[in-house]
Amino acid sequence: MSGNSKFGRQPIHALLRERRWPLTTFAIQHGINQDHLRNATLGRIAASRELQDVLPGVLGVPIEELFTPESLRAGNHSKIALKPVYR
Repeated sequence: MSGNSKFGRQPIHALLRERRWPLTTFAIQHGINQDHLRNATLGRIAASRELQDVLPGVLGVPIEELFTPESLRAGNHSKIALKPVYR
């Protein structure tokens, strides 16, 4: 675990790479705050409740396969996790 990573790199990071889905593109397409998602995937912050609610449906993967138990337990609600989608 790196010095600035509280939870360590999360499984979602590898999944997005395997699917060749750049984090920035993924975030924009799904209305997720890019910085928040990046920090959660790198384990700098816990996976927010909003990410825990949205990501399994988007990726078709159970939340337990995207984040470690420690990150999931520590996750709180975040007003910045999801951005309003403008159409």
